[in-house]
Amino acid sequence: MTASTSSSAVVLAIDTSGSAGSAAVAHAGQITASRFETRARGHAERLLPMIAEILEEAETAYHDISALAVTVGPGSFTGVRVGLSTARALALGLGCPLLCLDSFTLLAEQAREAGHDRPLGESPLSVLIDSRRQDVFLRSYASSGPPLGPPVSCTTEELASQLPVGSPWLVGDAAERVSSLPGLEGSEHRILSSIRHCDARTLARWASRPLARQQSLPAAPLYLRAPDVTLPRKAAVE
Repeated sequence: MTASTSSSAVVLAIDTSGSAGSAAVAHAGQITASRFETRARGHAERLLPMIAEILEEAETAYHDISALAVTVGPGSFTGVRVGLSTARALALGLGCPLLCLDSFTLLAEQAREAGHDRPLGESPLSVLIDSRRQDVFLRSYASSGPPLGPPVSCTTEELASQLPVGSPWLVGDAAERVSSLPGLEGSEHRILSSIRHCDARTLARWASRPLARQQSLPAAPLYLRAPDVTLPRKAAVE
């Protein structure tokens, strides 16, 4: 399916990539219903009921949806796959385009939205996502918006050297945890604590823009390291 949409689209957006789950409906770029729940697991059981709730609240039927939007990670291995598989199935069944955005870009967009109330100034922005292991997923952005480099997975010991200079703002669910680590406790970084988890409302607004079709990523999980899965011995040999 070719990803295409417009400002008049009815967009259903979902995110289950991390330790929260959310869903939102946007009509012509305006959010008409949404849900957000902090949860480390149970996305698969809760996602479809959550979608049904917001569609009812927005007085929108499935056949009214003209585009689906979903995050592709990085984040929870299971959560990313739950969101993607659900979005793929709905898009296929409804004949809708599927628009995909990575978690870094979405969180950076949420920070820029928050900047309307709390200006970020000329400082760079670093998005820190908890890998639920010893490493942290990181991507930094210039104050003007473009990324400063590719996303990386780095250990907490490496983090200080990976952050950009210039009193960066830190966002994401790993921001507060790593801010007091050795090498960071004396730095001039600042935490935008309101931006911790991906939010489907921002995702829905992004997917309603005409440029979303050009920015959309492939509908495949974005991993920065191999999943922590041990194959049975026979399967590993094959």
